[in-house]
Amino acid sequence: MFLWKYFEKYSKKIVLVYLEDKKIFGSSSATRKQGKRSHVWEIDYQVKKEYREKGIGSALLLKSLVLGKQEGSEWNKI
Repeated sequence: MFLWKYFEKYSKKIVLVYLEDKKIFGSSSATRKQGKRSHVWEIDYQVKKEYREKGIGSALLLKSLVLGKQEGSEWNKI
């Protein structure tokens, strides 16, 4: 399950959280650069060690890319 509604319009930041049984096992954030690089989003993500290799990180990254693209991203720096 993803909670991805967190989006700060002014700072252009998207935060995604992977939840299972009300516990956080992974998250990602995408932050829009400013000025001349405002078309670029910087994305980072993390997944708890015991939940790696299950596609969670890939899902977080893909959703971050899709949401960034919807907000005008042309390039993403991972």
